Amino acid sequence: MMDPERDRIRAEAKADADLHNRLSNAEKDIKDMKAMQARGVAAIWAAAAYLATQVWAFITSGGVIK
Repeated sequence: MMDPERDRIRAEAKADADLHNRLSNAEKDIKDMKAMQARGVAAIWAAAAYLATQVWAFITSGGVIK
């Protein structure tokens, strides 16, 4: 095996490894973003439910600001 052939094979293997690494990182980042989005939506719903209970408590107590 000659040096140019060895260098070509090494370069191809490095390019394949780089592509695999980039795709793996992109998939991990997308998975993390989806998890963050789900937590954000859950937090918004929790805040809306809390505010709704506070408004209900205000209305049932007479609705007068003290």
